[in-house]
Amino acid sequence: MRCRPARPRAHLAVAALVASTAVVGCATATPVATKAQEPSTTTTSAPPAPSLPIATSTSTSSTSSTTSTSVPPDELPVPITALPAGFSLVSTAPSDAVRVGRSWEYGTWTGLAMTTDDAGTEGAVVAFTHVVDLATGTTALQVARWNRDDGTWASPAELQRGRLSPTLAGTAPVAMATGDGQIVGVVTEVQDEQGRSQGITLRTSDDGGDGWRSETVTSRPASAPSAAIHQGVAVVGFWQAGDLVVATKDLSADAGWVPVVVPLPEGTMAAGSGPVVAVAPDGRIGVGAVVDGVDGTGRRVVWWDGVADAAHEVVPLPAATSPADVPPSLATVWGPAGPVLAIGDGSVADGSDVTAAAAVVTSTDGGASFGAPAGVGADGPPARPIGLSLASSTAPATTPAPWALAFMPDTTDRGDCGLPKVAVGTSPTAWQPCLEDPPSRRIVATGLGPAVAYDAQGRLNLAVTVAASDGRLEPGVYLWRAPS
Repeated sequence: MRCRPARPRAHLAVAALVASTAVVGCATATPVATKAQEPSTTTTSAPPAPSLPIATSTSTSSTSSTTSTSVPPDELPVPITALPAGFSLVSTAPSDAVRVGRSWEYGTWTGLAMTTDDAGTEGAVVAFTHVVDLATGTTALQVARWNRDDGTWASPAELQRGRLSPTLAGTAPVAMATGDGQIVGVVTEVQDEQGRSQGITLRTSDDGGDGWRSETVTSRPASAPSAAIHQGVAVVGFWQAGDLVVATKDLSADAGWVPVVVPLPEGTMAAGSGPVVAVAPDGRIGVGAVVDGVDGTGRRVVWWDGVADAAHEVVPLPAATSPADVPPSLATVWGPAGPVLAIGDGSVADGSDVTAAAAVVTSTDGGASFGAPAGVGADGPPARPIGLSLASSTAPATTPAPWALAFMPDTTDRGDCGLPKVAVGTSPTAWQPCLEDPPSRRIVATGLGPAVAYDAQGRLNLAVTVAASDGRLEPGVYLWRAPS
């Protein structure tokens, strides 16, 4: 029997999905428990919980050496000095990748989730990709967690190895989601050896990244997944056979995934970018995407609030001039009164008072409408973001600002802010192109997808990959944390 996603209901919300017992569509759930690392069995009285291993000064070094300017880029040995303030080493790039000048393939894309356990102890999980065979595209999906037992990063665990959809079109092959600080999710598109999609897989952890459970969202060809988790319900958006689909599942129940086809505006079709999903505190679900007109014109960003008869236009985009003209990347979070959507095309903010690298639009009515685009100023010559990571915090003492947007531009121009670019905003409509003391100035970053997230205290965290050609840091994946 051929199964099809359910048509949209009157209102798409997490609360309704938890109560529903219907099993719709082709998707299956296949629990597979894996362990990232065996937890400590120490039973002595617990000392104060260690904080993340963040360097607080650049004046000392545990591994000292003399920096040599004669070392060619991307070749060992790379001289290593003290960690710049705020940085911790999550995972070191393999020496074979560094020696052959392939360090950019380690940590090409990163995801970041901050966690809090029942006792209120903070943690972090960083997901990243490692291209282990460039010829076949074979890629390892790895995760590293902050080990609360001994105050270090646990050795990375490999969750998946195979073809993960590689892209330069602004859609990362992995997307990460957190749910109330308790559940972490990593969603991926899986491909066979010929690059054909084999569906979407979501892996979740409810113990800070130690054990992982695998869920097959769909086994039919699909692409460009994104995810959110709210009150134990997973929400995954993706493209499938030209349809924009949002699938949901109560992670604590045995019921299967419930996919819903999002009605697109009349005369439009998938453009390939996005989709991105967000969930409101009350459980309402929204999804944004880029679509094209069926006649090849009319590219635009659209949003569906789960209530309207169809997705509506948020902002028009420049028309594609060739098949290679990829749509801009998107990122979203739920703001104080509705979704906030970041768009990787600064031209849509031409009416603002800055030369923009990206634009941010804000809804104050739950996604029914959006305000005028606010420009995120370009640091140097305008450059298009390859991927976007958007984060916000409502903590009383947010540091350095309650909004952050990170990306790597399609240029090697470091500008004044360095690479990657990390813009901060006092609100989703007021942005500065970089931090007051950008951590990106102190590193040589590589990869395509940095990631930002706030911890429970409101401190900004940045997951970033450092290249082998940097004489200050060992090549690998790092976490930077804003000073308190």
